[in-house]
Amino acid sequence: MTDFDSWPPLFKLAFLIGPFAIGFLGLAINVQIAVSRDYKVALSAITSNPYLEQMKPVWGGGSLRSRCLLLSTVSALVAFPKLHLYMGWLDEQELKDFPPCLKRKMIIALWMILIALLWSLVGYLMIKG
Repeated sequence: MTDFDSWPPLFKLAFLIGPFAIGFLGLAINVQIAVSRDYKVALSAITSNPYLEQMKPVWGGGSLRSRCLLLSTVSALVAFPKLHLYMGWLDEQELKDFPPCLKRKMIIALWMILIALLWSLVGYLMIKG
């Protein structure tokens, strides 16, 4: 494996800052959706998921944090539809009717956050190991 200590300082800095930058961009997209009218569109587009329907009254009108948590649930439903369709947690027609532009933004944000998390884990293991 590559020795992290032998890297040039700018590469080290870029490697360490990269996941934070990518993760914060993903979070910024989620926050932008949570404070815009797209939030209500996203929540009203999915009504077949029992967990989401149960959490809407609890988290729906609350703080920015709770709105982002609900959006994360919707993002997971639209980003990994095969699993949720198979388990019966998502209606196929709702998925087809979901606004494509909003779906794309939510999937991009989710993947940016997941990539940042994975990159951080790999970086930690490289430095620690």
